[in-house]
Amino acid sequence: MIDPAISDEMRRLIYAEIYRGPKVQSGGEFHRLLQRRLVELGTRLHYRSEAEHDTPWLDQNRSGRIDVFWSGHHRLAPVSIEIDSTWKEKSLKKLAYMSQQSRSIWIYYGLRALPYIRPDSPFAPIIILRADPTRLFHRPIRGRRQDAPDEQITMGDIEEALPDI
Repeated sequence: MIDPAISDEMRRLIYAEIYRGPKVQSGGEFHRLLQRRLVELGTRLHYRSEAEHDTPWLDQNRSGRIDVFWSGHHRLAPVSIEIDSTWKEKSLKKLAYMSQQSRSIWIYYGLRALPYIRPDSPFAPIIILRADPTRLFHRPIRGRRQDAPDEQITMGDIEEALPDI
């Protein structure tokens, strides 16, 4: 298993790409913009960098794709990145699978609070970077309400659906 940690510098560089601006109109527009920027960042960091990387992980006999994949660095482990505005079971399953061979990063820019992930969970190796949606869009995004800051949220619902990662 790959050491899941990323350096503070890499974290800072990724957040700089997330918040670089300009603000956008939609989640789809933000996803495409950030995906392109992260491919460019990977290249600047001397990785082979690609969008929509095929993975060996299968779901209903279909392979998955990672939004951004960095590989081939002479000193650093590969990096798998998913970008989501909602808690996507499929993304989390792909990242948990990919954490066996790469660092796995989930960039979440949705309205809901982040889930609590137990240390013994198959999702524990996933690095979660939270992007504040109020800093990304021209107008408030619609959808589910923001969870109260003191509300305890767990990955229980998702983990129940994922017994065989």
